[in-house]
Amino acid sequence: MLSQGHVPSTTSLTLCHVCYKHFKVRQDGTLVRHGGKVKGSECPGSLKHPPSSRKRRSLNVVNANISKTSEDSRVLDTAVDMKSKSSLAEKFFEKSSGCRLVDHVPKQSRGKFGRMLKDILKNICDNPSNSILWFRGKMRVRKPKLNALVKCKIEQGNVRNAMRILASTDTMAPDSTDTINSLKDKHPPAPLDRKPSPNKESTSVTVNPQQIMLCLRQFPKGTSGGRDGLTPQHLRDLTHDKIETAELISAMTGFINLLLSGVCPPEVVPYLFGGRLVALIEMNDLEFLGSIVCRGKRHDNFWAKKLEDFKHIMSMMTEIGKHDALVLLTQAAFIPRLSYFLRTSLGPSQQKSDEFNNELRMGFQKIFNVFFDDKGWKQAILPVNMGGLGLGVVAELAPSAFLSSAAATAALQDKILPMDVAYQDDLRLETFRRWCTVYGDIMDINVCSQKKWNEPSLNVSKSKLEKLNDSPSDKARLMAVRSELGSAWLRAIPSTACGIRLDNGSIRVSLCLRLGLPVVSGYRCLCGADVSQLGHHGLSCRLGSGRQARHSAMNDYICKLFQKADIPAVKEPAGLLSESNFRPDGYTLVPWSQGCCLSWDVTFPHTLAERYINYTAMEQGSAVVKAADFKNTKYKDLNDNTRVFVPICVETFGPVDKQTQLFFDNIATKIVEKSGDPNDKIYIKQNISLLLQKFNSFCILENIAKCPSVRDPVH
Repeated sequence: MLSQGHVPSTTSLTLCHVCYKHFKVRQDGTLVRHGGKVKGSECPGSLKHPPSSRKRRSLNVVNANISKTSEDSRVLDTAVDMKSKSSLAEKFFEKSSGCRLVDHVPKQSRGKFGRMLKDILKNICDNPSNSILWFRGKMRVRKPKLNALVKCKIEQGNVRNAMRILASTDTMAPDSTDTINSLKDKHPPAPLDRKPSPNKESTSVTVNPQQIMLCLRQFPKGTSGGRDGLTPQHLRDLTHDKIETAELISAMTGFINLLLSGVCPPEVVPYLFGGRLVALIEMNDLEFLGSIVCRGKRHDNFWAKKLEDFKHIMSMMTEIGKHDALVLLTQAAFIPRLSYFLRTSLGPSQQKSDEFNNELRMGFQKIFNVFFDDKGWKQAILPVNMGGLGLGVVAELAPSAFLSSAAATAALQDKILPMDVAYQDDLRLETFRRWCTVYGDIMDINVCSQKKWNEPSLNVSKSKLEKLNDSPSDKARLMAVRSELGSAWLRAIPSTACGIRLDNGSIRVSLCLRLGLPVVSGYRCLCGADVSQLGHHGLSCRLGSGRQARHSAMNDYICKLFQKADIPAVKEPAGLLSESNFRPDGYTLVPWSQGCCLSWDVTFPHTLAERYINYTAMEQGSAVVKAADFKNTKYKDLNDNTRVFVPICVETFGPVDKQTQLFFDNIATKIVEKSGDPNDKIYIKQNISLLLQKFNSFCILENIAKCPSVRDPVH
């Protein structure tokens, strides 16, 4: 007989709510004594009943479940009815809704994913009545914040939606019954007396693979997909190579033709033809859509509202990455957002225009931590191809936008209005007279091109800027940043996966270098040179390690270009020059052109270096011409019947020589022939431009870290 204090325990393990460890349970339901060997020192949860929700499943129960017969399993498998299928779908889509999707299918996974998708589509086409085959996939991703949402949309190339997310004051509706009922009230179900569906026996529309590929290419970037998370961009990634993915394209065509014929299980229809939607609570009051057509107080209130919206956008810019903010400011937030209203109505008053420009200037300084002087601001508002950032000025663009739009629609207005009455567009004539007062009578009123209307104002702004930048260094800088590689980074869409996203510090330094703004406080370098606030010395300091890092990064990227073009190459080969110890930076192992193998050597002459400043202040790209001549002389023995040498010379501010430009064009052409994507030419130049900006920033900041003393900025 056992005593009452030693009641035998069961084999169940239960969690103690005090020490959070698992122990056996006695026959009376209490936990065994635990937590100490000495009586009185045990855990307070000993000999007490644990909460019922914390009890662990008995091992006996688990064993009993495992020992079920195969006959019972077959009974359970065949007992799935319509209700269970619907609950399965609800469970899957409830978990998948609201999850962040992968923007692109990684190249290493495209083959496996494509084969899996092909098998799923073929199985559906073979047995369309089995609704279980229509569901696929799992996803476990956290909901992103504002910064991540904007970054995600920009990296997809969908700058417009990124701007919409940033500018919106709406909030996400809670996941509750009230929200669902509100949505049902706004979107009621289809009426019962609607027209019946067409007869399935009738001839249905069919599509071919060519039409499928055409439709995929026409989807805008960032287009959302269905509730299962499969987007058009995923399908474009999977079908990038038409030869290797012919079976997948064929399976997609068969699946779409199956849907067009009306074959789809009823329990699958709500999910297959549903979308990934989010319910929002609108915070704004009602407002009229379209442009303002009247003058006076309503016109002023309209532009005052636009100014408030722009202030809200500028305040939200501080919460996202600097590279994303720069893309939105130059491509969506300011002039592109106001362009429609400037073209279809009179622009804001001079006072409101000044407020717009002041808000832009002060907000830009706050976002990017820079300070504008008059020279820097006048350059920033110019287009990118003129050396600016493309920010623009409302007062200068408003008349040209309105006049070009009015001229383009004049013929349509004459057709709409009655022919028996003569109409005179007083607003158009008044705006044209004001424009002629400023720029002269040099343009016909019927010119439809806004670019031509903008040219006089841009030429005036350019002349004023050149007068302010009369020093040799400013002249050289202005000419250099207008080059293709000096400006391509401003047109690039940042992408973390591709390595073309600049950090916040690199963005600030790149903007300051381009606009001639102060980068650092004055200091004395280890080499003994006094460094000004512009910080240019770090780009050419003989003690700087950043120059070697920049050189290696550029050489690595060139080798990657050869790899993409299926041209084997080696870096720094030995033995090419038997009579000297010189080694070029790379050499191709197969002929490059006309049966000759290619060798190259990379160099980055500084645009504003003392040895080049007298040349670069007179002509763009003079420094790379001098550097190319030196490289050609140094490696002249590599030019013979079987080999050819090309110097890769890129100035720190962007210009390249003719040999380098021809090399980049040729390698880009070979890559396009291999990949089939004509945009690769643009991407290559943007990558080189971003690499240049990244290592310019690194050279300057690395030089600052070694400064032994700070110099008085007055001197």
